[in-house]
Amino acid sequence: MVFCAGFAVFLVIALVAQMLTMRWRTWLPGAEGERSLIGGVKSAVYTFMSYIP
Repeated sequence: MVFCAGFAVFLVIALVAQMLTMRWRTWLPGAEGERSLIGGVKSAVYTFMSYIP
């Protein structure tokens, strides 16, 4: 239930930002303004791995 609520909130924010032509992907930690999917995934994985002890 918490996942669904979080996903819905994120989806609404992303849709509103997309309609207002804002760059919402740069709001995510680890996204670092990547334009390609592969680059974004790589930076997200590296960011996630930095939190693993």
